[in-house]
Amino acid sequence: MVGEVLFFATLFLVGIAGVTATVASRLSMIASATAPFAVEPPGIDYWVFFISTIILIVAGGFGVSYRILRLGASNER
Repeated sequence: MVGEVLFFATLFLVGIAGVTATVASRLSMIASATAPFAVEPPGIDYWVFFISTIILIVAGGFGVSYRILRLGASNER
């Protein structure tokens, strides 16, 4: 039980770190641009990484919530 909660909490934290890094890198690109429209729109690699980290956040949050809600229940049922 504790192992599962730690696993899902790690998924959640890795997802948060990934989203933070992705958004920060995108914002630094925009801030360092010389002209307002000099930055290219995000490519497919940006969106794939961004969506996969969002999935980690959702899966981790759901997993932690589910295990805490099932705290008093038996695993045999």
